[in-house]
Amino acid sequence: MPFTVPRSTPSGAQRRHPLAVAAVLLTLAAGAAGASGAAPAPAHAAEGYGITDFVAGVVTDEDADRNDASKYFTAAGGRPTFGVTEFTFATDPPPADMADEDGEPKGNTKDIEVDVPAGLTPNPTAFPTCTNQQLSNMDLVLNEEQTAGFPRTGPEGWCPPASQIGVQYLRVKGTISGFVRTTLTVKLPLYNMERGRDQVGRFAFNPRMAPLSFVLDGNLDRVDVVGGVRPSDSGLFFRISDLPKDPAVIWSKLVFWGVPGDPSHDADRRAAGLKLPGTTEFILDPDGYPGGVAVDDRTTAFLSNPTSCAGKQTTYLRTESYDGDRAATEYTTPVGASGCDAVPFAPKVSFGESALQADAPTPLSVRLDVPQSQDAGDLATAHVKRVALTLPPGMTISPSAANGLEVCSDDQLAAGTIRPVACPAASKVGRTTITSPVLDDPLEGAIYVGEPKPGQRYRLFLVAEGRGVTIRLKGDVQADPDTGQLTAVFDDNPQLPFSRLRLDFDGGARAIVASPQTCGTAEARGTMSPWSGAAAVPVAAGARVEGCTGHAFAPTLGARSGNAVAGRYAPLQVGFGRPDGQQFLSGVSVKLPPGMTAKVKGVPQCTDAQIATLSCPATSRLGSVTVNAGPGARPYALSGDVYFTGGYRGAPYGMVVMVRAIAGPYDLGTVVVRQALHIDPDTAQVTVASDPLPQVVGGVQLRLRDLALTIDRTNFVRNPTSCAPARIHAGLTSAEGAQAGPVADLAFTGCDRLAFGPRVSLRLDNRRATRKLDAQRLTVKVKQSESEAGIRSTRVTLPKALALSAKNAKGLCKPEEAKADRCPKASIVGYASADTTILERPLKGPVYFVEGLRTTADGRQVKTLPNLYIPLRGEVTVKLRATTDVRDGRLVTTLPAIPDAPIRTFAMTINGGKHGILQATQDVCTGRAPRADVRFGGYAGRTVDRTAALRRACRAGR
Repeated sequence: MPFTVPRSTPSGAQRRHPLAVAAVLLTLAAGAAGASGAAPAPAHAAEGYGITDFVAGVVTDEDADRNDASKYFTAAGGRPTFGVTEFTFATDPPPADMADEDGEPKGNTKDIEVDVPAGLTPNPTAFPTCTNQQLSNMDLVLNEEQTAGFPRTGPEGWCPPASQIGVQYLRVKGTISGFVRTTLTVKLPLYNMERGRDQVGRFAFNPRMAPLSFVLDGNLDRVDVVGGVRPSDSGLFFRISDLPKDPAVIWSKLVFWGVPGDPSHDADRRAAGLKLPGTTEFILDPDGYPGGVAVDDRTTAFLSNPTSCAGKQTTYLRTESYDGDRAATEYTTPVGASGCDAVPFAPKVSFGESALQADAPTPLSVRLDVPQSQDAGDLATAHVKRVALTLPPGMTISPSAANGLEVCSDDQLAAGTIRPVACPAASKVGRTTITSPVLDDPLEGAIYVGEPKPGQRYRLFLVAEGRGVTIRLKGDVQADPDTGQLTAVFDDNPQLPFSRLRLDFDGGARAIVASPQTCGTAEARGTMSPWSGAAAVPVAAGARVEGCTGHAFAPTLGARSGNAVAGRYAPLQVGFGRPDGQQFLSGVSVKLPPGMTAKVKGVPQCTDAQIATLSCPATSRLGSVTVNAGPGARPYALSGDVYFTGGYRGAPYGMVVMVRAIAGPYDLGTVVVRQALHIDPDTAQVTVASDPLPQVVGGVQLRLRDLALTIDRTNFVRNPTSCAPARIHAGLTSAEGAQAGPVADLAFTGCDRLAFGPRVSLRLDNRRATRKLDAQRLTVKVKQSESEAGIRSTRVTLPKALALSAKNAKGLCKPEEAKADRCPKASIVGYASADTTILERPLKGPVYFVEGLRTTADGRQVKTLPNLYIPLRGEVTVKLRATTDVRDGRLVTTLPAIPDAPIRTFAMTINGGKHGILQATQDVCTGRAPRADVRFGGYAGRTVDRTAALRRACRAGR
């Protein structure tokens, strides 16, 4: 079958008035009726309904043969000469005596829909429109006074000539005067019509413009060809609905003019005609529609070829009959578009049209501009296939956005369908506007947060609707796992032209974007790729960031005890705060006040293996941690648990914080941060030193605002027994290396109600060395109950019966050796132990004899009596130091700084023997037992004096 129906313009002699045509047809009808004796009933049997032939494409000659590939218009982005869609419906064979007629159609077609290849684009907005009334005014009517037809009004009431954008050819099977069935072919102007609010394009032809309206019975009102955008791939479709039952359409050929104003179309403008069976020419009306109508605009293109050279192009046709039967077919052109390398593509991006406030949840505008031309002499701009935009460094996802955030599922988006978008309101984070040269109005809609998928945690959905068009795009937002920098990618975008795409992300507390901390120009960079296959075009745009206040680092520290009574077990909370605009918190260490201890005895430890598998037992839990992350007035709150662990990073104990980072709809996994619990060997103060706090989790820069650690395990944290001012000292480091040392004051009360009554005993243990000048083995024991105030200092004044004999020592430890904890074994003169209620096992260690040195006022060092160095080791190490002196002839040993800890028993033994440093000045077993004086200074402020007789291990009879 030829690609199009042959077309010719009849000469003036061939033109006929409508009434003349009607008379001819009535004569034919009468002859046919006389031959048959009865008019045949219209056939509409469903059996065999279908499309027997279909061809579609853009061509340089509307009469081209379908197999002539050279007649197809192939220039990518070019302006085709014609766009043609032609199809034929199945018919029964005609009667033998009516060979020039078509047979009856096998079903009357009601609806027709044509899906054109993606990227092939008409532009109805570039041309004037015709109103329904204007098209109706072009009906041919019968003048009762003359035997001639004429349009309803004059040219001033007709469709504007420039609104004609093509021609419609139809062959129909109809009834004449109710009894004769015949076939007629008509040619009608196709006009660009005023569009409804839900229409991309509307075109129409008026069958009453041709003499057909006076010949055939039936409804021959205006026929609309409505254009729309497919939701599946955003390609275009044309739909004709509710075709007349009688006459029934057998064949249709729709021709769009690529450049409607081209002079080659002048002769066909307003030209309508009818062709009789057995003839080859259209009979045109000579009075109402004179040919040769020119228009002013000669260069504006109506059609633009696809800008993708992806191969042959396929058009799909679907029809449905009045009986509900359906038919579908397709046609693929023998050639596809070519020359994509010549298609222009020069997009631009604008970013952050107004200044952004530093370190804040921020509204953000992104605008993509793609210049478009409608001139037939220009190639169309390539359609945008892929957009990849990397936001400036420091512009990251705002954790604060997770408050109340929901996501839209793929099913709720319903991309590729016309189902209503059902995304939750709480998933909406912005607005979008798409301006297209082929649409009367911009498409408007919303930006939604999409449901996470494997490999695509952060997704954005764009919905823009209007004019019956729904554009639903899915974007992937990749967040750098180390920095949180964002790259948004929208790929496989529709092959539709747009001049501007605008994204406006909401501001306020729930803004999904947080601005950089540093001021100046924040530059976004990216690429835009066309469907033409050309290289991606780099784009860049900057936004101003303002409002910096010096980028300081001055975090706050707060602390409170759940019970401020001295010596009580009570929960402890320590918190940090950082205002917006200051550097992010990274390193944290906290030094507790002297005397604030922890009872680790009986607390199970979470092992490294359990930490690795996130399975710390509940029995090892110490408390909780809460974190507020994100900028603005409503940071997002996260919480987790704190567990007790074994030694970590050289410390005897540790903690581990585990926070399940579920931020709104996002499960970022469990954040694990470990801490070392160091014990100061000199003061027994506890210092908690944390590993660096994470800055980015799951690609989200946390921007920590507040962090609060609460240790609330029962009977774990014990308050000091001193009511002196207490302070917690913090050592904080920012992510940029700045340091701060805030302090928090704590106040404890009730010291006056604390008991303080340590008991002491002394014993000489060597039965064989009791005589004068014998070296003595002395054991001193001190006992306390846990409820008592801690011992701050102890002074033991021995009786005159005992004296220091330093010369007996095998060797002395140098002061620098003692300071470095490297005293030689030879300097050991005894041993000591301490049993406390807060540790699993007693602490034990040697007693070293240390050389005594004193610096005089003039800087000279002079020797003094040796001192004692007592490193107690076990789960922790505590170093005690004692001085020795002689007062009133009595040896005095003073421990001036004993840690505030609940010591149950402390015992120290000074060895006897030949290297013993204590020497009897008399026979210690003669007479009354020598007595020692002991003074205890308590942390609660009380002082207790004790006098204790030295128990002696004398032999019987002495």
